[in-house]
Amino acid sequence: MGRWSRSLPIGLVTAVFGVALAVTPVGIEFEENVALPWLFKIRGAVEPPAEVVIVAIDGTTGRKLGLPNLPRNWPRSIHGQLVETLAKQGASVIVLDLDFSQPSSGGNDAALSRAVADADRVVLYEMLVGKKQPLERADGTVGGWTWVEQKFPPVPELAAAAKALGSFPLPKLGEAATRFWTFKSSTGDAPTIPSIALQLHALPIHDRWLEVLERAGGSGLDPMAMAPRYDPEAGGVVRLMASYRDIFGKNPDLGAEVQKVVVTSLKDDFSSKDHLLANALSDLYRGPDVRYLNFYGPPGTIKAIPYHTLIQQDGATARNRNLDLTGKVVFVGYADLYDPGQPDRFYTVFSRSDGVDLSGVEIMATAFANLLTGRTLRPSDPMLAAGILFGLGLAIGLVLYLFPALVAVPGALALAGAYAVGAQWAFAQANLWLPLAIPILVQLPLALLIGLMAQYLLERHRKRGISRAMAYYLPSDVVRRASLAGEPPPAVEECYAALMSTDIESYTTISEATSPLALAAVMERYWALLNSIVEKRHRGLNLDIVADSAMCAWRVPTNSKETGVSGTSDQRLKSCMAAIDLRDAINPGYRLGRPAAGSRSLEAPFPIELKTRFGLHAGWTAIGSLGGGGHYDYGVWGDLPNTTTRIEGLNKQLGTRILASGEAVQGLNGLLLRPVGRYMFTNKTESLEIFEVVCRREQGTESEFELCAGFAEAFDLLHADHPDKAEACFRRLSRAYPDDRPTNFWLRKIESGWPTDGETFVRLTMK
Repeated sequence: MGRWSRSLPIGLVTAVFGVALAVTPVGIEFEENVALPWLFKIRGAVEPPAEVVIVAIDGTTGRKLGLPNLPRNWPRSIHGQLVETLAKQGASVIVLDLDFSQPSSGGNDAALSRAVADADRVVLYEMLVGKKQPLERADGTVGGWTWVEQKFPPVPELAAAAKALGSFPLPKLGEAATRFWTFKSSTGDAPTIPSIALQLHALPIHDRWLEVLERAGGSGLDPMAMAPRYDPEAGGVVRLMASYRDIFGKNPDLGAEVQKVVVTSLKDDFSSKDHLLANALSDLYRGPDVRYLNFYGPPGTIKAIPYHTLIQQDGATARNRNLDLTGKVVFVGYADLYDPGQPDRFYTVFSRSDGVDLSGVEIMATAFANLLTGRTLRPSDPMLAAGILFGLGLAIGLVLYLFPALVAVPGALALAGAYAVGAQWAFAQANLWLPLAIPILVQLPLALLIGLMAQYLLERHRKRGISRAMAYYLPSDVVRRASLAGEPPPAVEECYAALMSTDIESYTTISEATSPLALAAVMERYWALLNSIVEKRHRGLNLDIVADSAMCAWRVPTNSKETGVSGTSDQRLKSCMAAIDLRDAINPGYRLGRPAAGSRSLEAPFPIELKTRFGLHAGWTAIGSLGGGGHYDYGVWGDLPNTTTRIEGLNKQLGTRILASGEAVQGLNGLLLRPVGRYMFTNKTESLEIFEVVCRREQGTESEFELCAGFAEAFDLLHADHPDKAEACFRRLSRAYPDDRPTNFWLRKIESGWPTDGETFVRLTMK
């Protein structure tokens, strides 16, 4: 395969992945949370327009004015005094970002109302509160939820005096403030304060703006807007803006026509400032309702005048003589540059390291300045973004694999770096936000990763065949460890392990009655099932397979210092669960030597019934490779596997399926166990207490619990040297469960005179 054919798929994968990610909410959020702060911080602070000024209230203003700390406790006449001062200084628009929704305690709303009415340029803040409310059905139940927003305007006296009322809610998207509304759809497309301020600021060009609209083909304006001088009553601004918004909405091409008229036929009549205002109005009404904030810098970047300097009497006249606010839009609100806990604050990309965030009034002023200068941040068009991501991803993929690695990797990095520089330039110079986080932090690493993986896979291709061949004869865990180490399987090492021995009942008879090929097909399915449950489901090792028998192990990690029962419970429990799952998979519904009570008839998973018996034991043993003369076998060695096989063989005499030693089940919860006695195996010197593993405890039936409890009671009587009472207990169980072979086994033992010679265990003669 040539370089072109190898590199093209990698480039396509990188390109398509980047495009697919960019159109998802995750990709959009990733760009906003990662790329946007990056772009702002590299760009740094920029000069805001001179037409915007903030009058800032901070934590010291009240003290400097001899007033309470909180502005809500100030007499409102002080705000009236501020409005008068700002109007005298020539402010174009005055925005009071203060809550006047409740009457003042001092009854001095009238003074502020007179000042607001006399100024004839004041926009008052209208609080907007949103909450989720239930939708009730006729029967009183909740049928759904809806979002309701309620306005809290200033007191009527102030509202009537204001030029306009407006709110400034910010979209709740993530932790940072990144966007603002120009028109709020959920409140009847009401304009927000920055939009209202722009419309009022453009009052001097209102007549020429109407002429521009008429020449550009705009029609359908509210008649009140056609007055020689726009001087609407309170609330008229919103009506006028709704009319403008309506005609721009009906004519999508009107905005472009307006700009043509301004640039051509009215060029000589418009100053640069008027030109800017006309374009700003056009962009306001034809643009989207939600826009990205183009921050100018950290808190305090927009010019701020302390509130108290405009109010204090001593020397105020002299200071105000040098304070030129002519034609400026002034925003009055809380903005403390030294208090991280200021009440009106929002986290932004420019929040300072000392915890000081941008105030709400500075964000409001930023939004207005963006609208005035046409510098709201413009996300790239989705088709443009998709084209960039696709082309860049494809180019990186091609560069990485068309050239040698020493050239390809620096080339790909240089290509990505050049794009990053271009994206930063577009952001700083054209306010255009191109995708950056996805191509640099996702597509480039993805292409490099795919390439490295391809090289790795090629290098590993030859070793795979050997590993697959080894996996047929060794446990997968052993093969993995040997492959990673690049060495043969480890030699024998001592460890604590839980062992499981399996054997198929009457396998000799089955072999004799079945053709070799048919038997091989059945056993292939059998061993596949066993390996799946032991190794994949319960993380054990299938160490040895001989004909119909298997030996499986769950070992404690060799570096573990835990050797007691508590330190091995996980391995021992896995061995028990594996035995239960294998029994239920091979013989569905089979419990206590017969189908479980109430179980439905299930079709056997094999065409030949393979009744499998299991033995479980735990203790110290040796696991590893052992042999000589160039031939080795991997398995488990010592007394433990021998005893485990003996326990499995005891199933023949007791008619059970799963038997476990006390060591294997000690301290385990979640299992339903039946004690079946102590046994001394042939040629052994110590007896073992043996339990039948019935099922998971939560799956046990009432009869199974009764039978297990009856056995425990009978053995307690035997241990207390009451064989007659124990025999009576076993007889009751025999009448209730006549086909239960362990019950009949112990009845025969007791009837034959057991125990004898004081022995409390059964001597077994089987090998």
